[in-house]
Amino acid sequence: MKFDNALILYYRYLEEEKKYSHHTLISYQNDLSQLTEFLQSEYEIIDTNQVTHTILRTFLATLSQQNLAASSINRKLTVCRSFFRYLVRNSIEKTNPAANLKSLKKPKKLPVVVEKQKLFNLLDNEFKTELMPKDYRTILSVCTLFFIYHTGVRSAELLNLKYTNLDFSQNQIKVLGKGNKERIIPMTEELKTVLQEYYIPMRDTIAGSELFFVFENGKKIYHRWLYNTITEKIKEVSTQEHRSPHVLRHTFATHLLDEGADLNAIKELLGHANLSATQIYTHNSMERLKNIHRQAHPLYKNE
Repeated sequence: MKFDNALILYYRYLEEEKKYSHHTLISYQNDLSQLTEFLQSEYEIIDTNQVTHTILRTFLATLSQQNLAASSINRKLTVCRSFFRYLVRNSIEKTNPAANLKSLKKPKKLPVVVEKQKLFNLLDNEFKTELMPKDYRTILSVCTLFFIYHTGVRSAELLNLKYTNLDFSQNQIKVLGKGNKERIIPMTEELKTVLQEYYIPMRDTIAGSELFFVFENGKKIYHRWLYNTITEKIKEVSTQEHRSPHVLRHTFATHLLDEGADLNAIKELLGHANLSATQIYTHNSMERLKNIHRQAHPLYKNE
């Protein structure tokens, strides 16, 4: 089938059956336009049955030579696979030439963390100054900061935390994580003090919500508010680009590892399903050690 005709059918399928958004459709169209332009200019291909596995590999290699990011190349590959899979499924073509093409390996991004002393300064400052005023919203924002760093919970886990999930007699917190899996996180004495002496006395004046973290009207706090709150708090002590609740979660894990915590224990605290997800923090700690070594070793200093 002519490429133009095949693409018309495919785009109609994406729009009417898959219900893709306008933005996604434009993205698919741009990727496939780039493919068809390559096929026509390099191989004079105008029919879908002329495309081979080798030709598509050459297309991906050309993209790589243009210094395109691996994630962008992999996205274009995904679109190609989807397009040719559609042709095979609808008996337009017999084989999918993109089926066995391997995605490029993306370089691992190390978790961004807040430096230990900077975070300690932030917590100390918030504890001494911000908790003094009896303003509900201010205390709520400080308590969420303390809670995430002391527990390492995800944003969604904090937002959905119930009052009954906190056991102050046993100093532990029950968290419902991904896949509805429960885990127990110890409650530090500092976090317990912040919650019991500052937040809970004000929180208990609010009726009608089983959730622990709520606004003064009893309604659930939402993700954007939490994100903006934590971002602004970290901004007080750090100029780093990434500042978010998840950065605090990364910081929690990295600081535990730096202090000698067992990797399996960190895995359980974070609620990771596999140890491989937790091992990224070992790379992060090693990079931090290398940087400290470079900055402190006299041989580097003399360079």
